[in-house]
Amino acid sequence: MASMTRHERALYYAQRLKSSQDIFKEAAKIKKEIDSLIWSKDKTPLPLKEKLAILNEVKRIIIHGERSKEGLLLIEAGDNSGILDVIDSIENELKQGT
Repeated sequence: MASMTRHERALYYAQRLKSSQDIFKEAAKIKKEIDSLIWSKDKTPLPLKEKLAILNEVKRIIIHGERSKEGLLLIEAGDNSGILDVIDSIENELKQGT
């Protein structure tokens, strides 16, 4: 995958979770992707702190919604407690190293 900023990556993951027919399968894919991310500069794995920062940004986008610079709605805010629970699960798995 091309190099992305933390925010771009979080928005990409949030959009995938919001549009998925099976958020559990999608979450498993996202967790695997996050766990395998490397820095583009030196090809070293991202530390847990950075992986969790990406997930915190995903949560922020899911909770508050997201608009493009032009004002277009990218992610609608609302009751997304199911998605937030799945994100919490990913966080816990990353912290446990599973």
